[in-house]
Amino acid sequence: ALRLNQAALAHASGRHLRLLPRQRYLRAERAESSALERKRNVLCCLITRILKAEKQLHIDNLVFKVISACEKGELGPGLQFLSFCCHSVDVLSCVLHLLNQGYLRRQEERPHVLEYVSAEAASPLGGQAQMVFQRRLPDSSLDENSADCLNW
Repeated sequence: ALRLNQAALAHASGRHLRLLPRQRYLRAERAESSALERKRNVLCCLITRILKAEKQLHIDNLVFKVISACEKGELGPGLQFLSFCCHSVDVLSCVLHLLNQGYLRRQEERPHVLEYVSAEAASPLGGQAQMVFQRRLPDSSLDENSADCLNW
């Protein structure tokens, strides 16, 4: 049951009263979403580090290693963070996120085995597009201006 402070009610005289200022709700929401985002970033970092080191790993083993690292608060050699509780659902959610972003991939013949996709393998020329220019021999049906073409 809620009780109104009679002195505050008398002082308000016709103004609207609220239980708590809206700012407190907004600050609490922001803090909560910020904490969830930090947790997700740590989990994604752990998944990436583990798969970089292991090259490929069964998804069950990956989940176990990530949860174990979260409990110990270890990100890697010499890198520590505050330990926190995470569940397999949290880890699997981050795995799906990294799969959708293209940082991880499943093996074709064994979809339960994950591997890290290195940035070098994804873009051999450091993110530059690869195009091949080829000079086409002039054809009688083509005019001089269309002799050069771009083959995709």
